[in-house]
Amino acid sequence: PKIGALIRDSRSQFPRVSSKSTVMEAVRAMKTEKKTAVLVTDDGKPGEQDLIGIFTTKDVLLRVIAAGRDPVTTIINRVMTPYPDSISPEDN
Repeated sequence: PKIGALIRDSRSQFPRVSSKSTVMEAVRAMKTEKKTAVLVTDDGKPGEQDLIGIFTTKDVLLRVIAAGRDPVTTIINRVMTPYPDSISPEDN
């Protein structure tokens, strides 16, 4: 089966944020959706946008809190994990 058929369940969906979002916006999205990561896309909307990064709770701890950055002013693209390995929903 194609990977898309395996991940259609809404529990497997992760929130998306724009690369221009702040860390605080990303963390709020994680909290709202009860997920430990957000996908970072070029404009944060679902659809055809390219995945440019992922931001996880590990990034929050190591790249924001431990580094002494302000989550309200830090832009997500400075602390996300850029260009993670990924596959398309159409892949087998």
